[in-house]
Amino acid sequence: MESTSLFLELDEHVHERKGTEIKKAIMDSANEIGLSNKAKSFAESCIDTLISSESKIHGLPFESVHFHEASSIDTLIDIVGTAIAMDDLALFDEEIICMPIAVGGGTVTFSHGTMSNPASAILQILKNSKLSIHGCQVKDELTTPTGASILVHLAKTSMDFYPSMEIISVGYGAGKKEFDEFSNVLKIVKGNQKIIFNWIQLKF
Repeated sequence: MESTSLFLELDEHVHERKGTEIKKAIMDSANEIGLSNKAKSFAESCIDTLISSESKIHGLPFESVHFHEASSIDTLIDIVGTAIAMDDLALFDEEIICMPIAVGGGTVTFSHGTMSNPASAILQILKNSKLSIHGCQVKDELTTPTGASILVHLAKTSMDFYPSMEIISVGYGAGKKEFDEFSNVLKIVKGNQKIIFNWIQLKF
C-alpha cells in the first residue's frame, strides 16, 4: 500500500496569533490560489468554526480569540490544502460520510494546561453535529481541533459500516507520527454512490 505524505519544515518562532489574523491569511491564500467559491466558503467555515469554539470556551468575543497550538502555519496548510484537494477532485457536490471519529484517550497537554482527551475545543466543535466519536486505549490525541473543524464541514453524517457501493478509487495519506497499535493512515474510498472518509487514523 502506497501512501502520500507531506512533510513541512517550518522556520517559525511565533507561538501566539489572533484567530482573525490566521483567517485573513487563509482567505488571502485562497484568493491568491484562485480557489472556487465553494472552496473559499469551505475554508472560511473551517477557520470560523475553529475560532468560534475557542470563543465559546473562553467567553471571549470572536475578534479577541488568540491561538497557541493552532497559531502555526500548518493550520493554514491543513485548511487550504483540504480545500485545494476538494476542488481538484470535484468533491464539493458529492455526499461525504465518515466513520466514527477516533479521538484517542488519556490526557492532552497544551497552553491551557493538562486535561482529559478529547479537549474542550474538539467537543465544542463536534457538538450538535451528526458525527459520532469513539475513544480507544491509545493515550494520545488522534483528532485535533483543526481536524475536527475540517471534518464537520466535509461530512454531514457518520456511519459504523461502509454503505453499499461500487468502488471507483482508493487513496491513502500517511501521517508522520508512529503508533504501535495501528498505521497512521487516512483512507479515502470513492464509490459510485458515496464518498467515505475513514478518519480513524489521521492526526492533524
